[in-house]
Amino acid sequence: MLCRLWQKNPQTLPQTVASLYQVLVNEFYQWQAENTNVTATEQEPLNEFLTRLALTHRETGSSSAPISQEMIEDNASKLSLSLQLHWLRPMGIVTQLEKHNQYRFEDQTFEDYFAALGIDNWQYFLATETGKIEMFSEQWQHILLFWMGREDIASQEKEALIKALIDFKDECGQENFYGFRAYLTAAMALSEFRDCSVKDTIIEQVFVWALAEDDKSNLRRTAAREAIANIYRPLVINHLINYFENDSQPLQQRQRLNYLERLGKGNTEAIAALTECLQNAKDTTLRWQLAETLGTIDPGNSTAINLIVQGLEKPQKEQDYQKAFLTLEKIAQGQGQGVKALVRLLHSKPNPNLKRRIFQCLEIIGQGNATAIAILVQLIRSTKDETIRRQAAESLEKIDPSNPTAIAGLIKLMETTQKTSIRQEVVYNLGEVCPGNRQAVAALVSLLETNDDLYLRWMAISSLGKIGTGNEQAIAILEKLIEPEEPLLIRKEALDSLGKVDPRNPRSVKVSIQLMEETEDEEVYREIAEKLGKIDPGNPTSIKALSKNLQISRDEFVLRQVAVSLGKLDPGNLEVLMVLVNLIQSTNDPDIRSLAAESLGEVGQGNPAAIATLIRLLETSSHPESLSCAAKSLSKIAVGNKGTITTFIRLLPTIKDKDLGKQIVEGLITILPEKQMSQVVSQLRDHLLYRSLPDHSPCYQVMWHCAQHLSYQTFKEAWQQRGLPQKLSLTLQNTEPETKENNSSFERLQQQLKNAPELTSDQIIFIATRRFIDAENPAIDIYDQMLEQNCPVFEYGLPETLSKLRLYWHLLPQKSNKSKLILLFYDQGNSSLSAHLLNSLVKFKGIIAVITRQESSELSVFSPDDPQLGQTLIDWLQQKLNN
Repeated sequence: MLCRLWQKNPQTLPQTVASLYQVLVNEFYQWQAENTNVTATEQEPLNEFLTRLALTHRETGSSSAPISQEMIEDNASKLSLSLQLHWLRPMGIVTQLEKHNQYRFEDQTFEDYFAALGIDNWQYFLATETGKIEMFSEQWQHILLFWMGREDIASQEKEALIKALIDFKDECGQENFYGFRAYLTAAMALSEFRDCSVKDTIIEQVFVWALAEDDKSNLRRTAAREAIANIYRPLVINHLINYFENDSQPLQQRQRLNYLERLGKGNTEAIAALTECLQNAKDTTLRWQLAETLGTIDPGNSTAINLIVQGLEKPQKEQDYQKAFLTLEKIAQGQGQGVKALVRLLHSKPNPNLKRRIFQCLEIIGQGNATAIAILVQLIRSTKDETIRRQAAESLEKIDPSNPTAIAGLIKLMETTQKTSIRQEVVYNLGEVCPGNRQAVAALVSLLETNDDLYLRWMAISSLGKIGTGNEQAIAILEKLIEPEEPLLIRKEALDSLGKVDPRNPRSVKVSIQLMEETEDEEVYREIAEKLGKIDPGNPTSIKALSKNLQISRDEFVLRQVAVSLGKLDPGNLEVLMVLVNLIQSTNDPDIRSLAAESLGEVGQGNPAAIATLIRLLETSSHPESLSCAAKSLSKIAVGNKGTITTFIRLLPTIKDKDLGKQIVEGLITILPEKQMSQVVSQLRDHLLYRSLPDHSPCYQVMWHCAQHLSYQTFKEAWQQRGLPQKLSLTLQNTEPETKENNSSFERLQQQLKNAPELTSDQIIFIATRRFIDAENPAIDIYDQMLEQNCPVFEYGLPETLSKLRLYWHLLPQKSNKSKLILLFYDQGNSSLSAHLLNSLVKFKGIIAVITRQESSELSVFSPDDPQLGQTLIDWLQQKLNN
């Protein structure tokens, strides 16, 4: 339809989106007249029906929800006509029982337009307490924009809504998250209401936020910068020009010129204003900034380029040259003026560093430029300076890929130069600029066959790995270089390059395994294991070799690397997970623990054992790197996991290390689903009640994230869910006073049972239920506590379920030197043990007791309130042991 409209009248499109859609509606009826003719008299009531229907549907709160028959009311004829015209379409199968039929608008944007026609006054958008609308949702912001662009709405009404938005104060603390969002909504609305009396004030305030330099404003700064891109561009450009002409603060000028560069490309008013400013400016720094901006918004602008070129041709400091190069790279790409200036500077015999920088600049601005290509070809053929020849050939290959002169020049220089350093640089260059070039590959192969310089051969092998993909000559020489007669350095690099040029080469896997078996150097072993993990994922030979080494290796660093490589070759390998989990639990080396935690993030996706291990590491470790690695890995493998979310929230207010706080925040934001955000708001609210936190504070960042995704009504309900505290605690109190008492009771009970002479030959395994992360399936939590009490590792992997834990428990007596094993659960809190756990424990054989206030007819249950609990247990255990 837009194409039809453009063909009819290409000169005068409507100025606002609302006006455009008003015209498109009329155009739609004309287009449909070919099949269904609707007179002007019929169109008006049909539009009114669509308006009521669209607004009613949008008020339901879900754009994906169908339009029910109830919303249609008694408008069967209008429904039929809407379906014929394809304003609406049925969902599913239409039946004769009309009350079950469902519909939707054919186009969602037209639905938003019609909904906006049904709103009579601006107060409607702020009536959030009704629950019908959510002003901050994308859907309702579209409707608000359509309303703002309506020509039948008085300017006073629009002004009133803008003022209400910029003055909006939410009821969720002093941070006013939604007030800020309302202000940005007002800025966006200027696109449809360009004559707003306070438009300059609004745009300026958004720029104040966007350009703020203090650490406290980072989140607002980022949001404001994103909002600027959504404001009507001509308004922003005019504002920037007016500000620039009337303000002389250098920092503000530079920052606003940056925005003009992004928004003003091709804008004639901006180009004219900058040209005039450039002619009048006296300050050298300002003139350079103006020239850079002018050249950016008007590519190839000769005035801007000439100013920079003139600066290059005068003796300057090194830093001034560098600034000129950066500006030319930005505004003079493909322009002959800049190329010629650089060549003139090259002939002035600059120092080596400056010479190198000239070539780098030439590579960028000379792309596809015939003058630059011709000059570089001439330099290669005529200059006797080998350094210039090499740099010229390298630059020529970059600006004119596969240029025969460039490649031939580099190869000839490699073969004829007497300087080792030049030859090394050429070998490196060939690997950087000649991908797939057969001449370059042949030259490197020839060098490898004739040269004995170890370092040069190593570089040539590295370059072959970059440019020799699929080349038979390259593959053949690399297969030869991995044989045992070559030095280890050469064999390792050749293996690496062979894996790049021929990823599934069977020799790579075989030789890698041989090297692992031959070497006694643990560092080399780890290096080969890492490379083996990258060669041919799924290769059964590699998997078998790494699995074997996983069983025999004793070095923890090697174990970790072998496990990671095996995990990449064979995703989901439980043996890998067990090795990494055991490393985290058993090692005394914090670096190993950190590396293993990081590796779990690569291979432990969704695995409950991996998640539980990382959570426990977060709760117990004091090593910053281990904590950071655990948090990062959890953000990858524990999306939506309640235990992880709870742990992150508990840690947030207590974190003092800035980097760790950032990692926890990023992790929580990554794994937190929207349906759990309300709970997070309620839990963290108290930390924002009575003081203003900087927005780099972990609690602030998470609350900000929730405020950007939750509706205002949902956020407010979560904020006000609990009454205000009499006194704010600056840290979350996770442990009530009675819990401390319970802790000491549990410790006293443990000591009493361990010291009982009647039980000295038996082992009591104490399980504290307060340490459960996953209350429904605490198998890993129980297993961890058993390992802590010197129980042996389960030989069949990790007992991830209570069924597997039961098997482990039944096999345990065979490996114990104690007469009897006793499993004793202690429920220290007021929360109930899950029915799944209690029902599963019934199936466990042996002596098992549960100390809890819950009742169970099938388990031996003891009350924690029994004042003689210790003696009661001793008497019961004696009876069980004697039976």
